[in-house]
Amino acid sequence: MNKIILILIVSTISFISGCQATGEQYQADVFTTNDVNSKKEVKTVELLMIQLGKIQIDNTSAKETATKTAGIFGAVLGAALGSASNSETAALAGIAGGTVGAIGGSMVADKVMVDGVMLTYVENGKTYTSAQVGKECQFKVGIAAMIFDESTKETRIQPNNKCPIIQ
Repeated sequence: MNKIILILIVSTISFISGCQATGEQYQADVFTTNDVNSKKEVKTVELLMIQLGKIQIDNTSAKETATKTAGIFGAVLGAALGSASNSETAALAGIAGGTVGAIGGSMVADKVMVDGVMLTYVENGKTYTSAQVGKECQFKVGIAAMIFDESTKETRIQPNNKCPIIQ
């Protein structure tokens, strides 16, 4: 029984620490179902520089999930541990465990930093920059395709390089 409880505690701590947004949905080569089979304006640009950067993204959703999950797990674990004594102790332990679990889950950060790049490019003789979520190895100096949304002014410069496969 003690081994099972220990495994559950470690699993929950691992889950809570893993509740972090990755920013993957913001990468230029990630699309939603609304993007599929739809026409987008594409321009070619010349990448001049690729610089490493960090992008701060919202982690509220992961924080809420961690808080709820840890609260429920804490309540169940507390009740299970308390049930060894009696039902009154089980109820109090469940409430205490739920509270402690929710507090632990709420410690997940509201915002997280993910890897990104600052791309400097030339378009129609003018030089611009665009921050993108992604890895430096996905881009190289030279021609790249840029999907541009006129209404939001969003630029999605598509990777023009492949990262090495690490085995």
